[in-house]
Amino acid sequence: MVGTTPKADPRHTRYMSETRERSGRGRWIWVVVVAGVVIIGAGAGAWWLVDPLSAATTADRAGAVQATFTLAFGFGGVATLALFARRQWHQERVHEHERQVAADGRYDAEQKRITDQYIQAIEQLGHDSSSVRLGGLYALDRLGRNHPDQRQVVAEVWCAYLRRRFDPYQVLVEPIGDRTSADVVTAAFEEFQVRATTQRLLARHLRPRPNPSTGADEHWQLERIDLTGAALVNPDFRDCVLPLMEARGLQCFRRARFDRARFTAPSFLQEARFHEPASFEDAQFAEIVSFHGAVFAEDVSFRGVEFKGVARFDEVQFDGVTGLQEAMFHQQARFSFLTIGDPAAVDLSGAAAADASFDDPQTVWPPGWEKGTTTGIGCRALCRNDNSPSGNESWPRPTT
Repeated sequence: MVGTTPKADPRHTRYMSETRERSGRGRWIWVVVVAGVVIIGAGAGAWWLVDPLSAATTADRAGAVQATFTLAFGFGGVATLALFARRQWHQERVHEHERQVAADGRYDAEQKRITDQYIQAIEQLGHDSSSVRLGGLYALDRLGRNHPDQRQVVAEVWCAYLRRRFDPYQVLVEPIGDRTSADVVTAAFEEFQVRATTQRLLARHLRPRPNPSTGADEHWQLERIDLTGAALVNPDFRDCVLPLMEARGLQCFRRARFDRARFTAPSFLQEARFHEPASFEDAQFAEIVSFHGAVFAEDVSFRGVEFKGVARFDEVQFDGVTGLQEAMFHQQARFSFLTIGDPAAVDLSGAAAADASFDDPQTVWPPGWEKGTTTGIGCRALCRNDNSPSGNESWPRPTT
């Protein structure tokens, strides 16, 4: 079972303790014997070297004897000092071992406590009651706050919850029908509240700014977030710092806001569907971003966005106004095979691209836009042309 620690046998512990004690006594007896032999040997060697008996006078003999004993006691003092040093070293080793054992015990206890909290929170997230599920979310939030090494795991659990099957139309559309359908709508609304809390907690820890109440930094350094196929209602990731983002098939209902967000790693939003207006104003994509096959059912704004990596908008469907004003493209930009309701609604006024973007043979601009005048070193503006297709057509048309 997770978190279970086997109990030690008391008899085995006592036997090991007695064995260590006997071993320690035996070592010390041998150390004392060796020290005694060293002292006696030192005294005998000093007596042989000085040879007091061969002295001519009584005073010389007395001095020689005194020198002999001085040498012997000197060696004895050195031996005693060595014994004390050895004893001190041994005590320090024992103390260090005890400290390590205590630290290991604390670490094991802490890991067991973390595991227990994690398991309890996961069980709460699977509960039928929405209030219990909310408690599980906040338990995970507390776990991540107290243990930074668990934050990625906590974020993955939150994302997994958002990837659960959910029909937002039961909440967003006025309920109709009998009592049974009303009960279904009530359950869906409670689930919506839990999911909205999950979105807020995730976004809160992706914003690099302090808590207005406590002043504490709540930003978590995450490696990735996986929202593949998730259904989000009114997602708000403004001012967030987003890591590697896996969001293929993402469904966004109500307004989706990513203004001033910084996408620090590749972002994959292929086949995402934005059912209502979306905004990425002043966002920054540090690496590749792919909206391949995405659908923007209403207006979308990329005003002031900086695409530092490859920007892929292949086969995207734009049904509303598409604002790319003042956007900046540093590398390849692909707007091929677009489906556009009104080509005139695609606006790149003030947008610019680096020469590397224009020179890339894979770069394709939206209908009615082409390379314009130079605006800076290695940079050109985009300007309108007269080659715009009529509405509801793909652009560019596939070649045969």
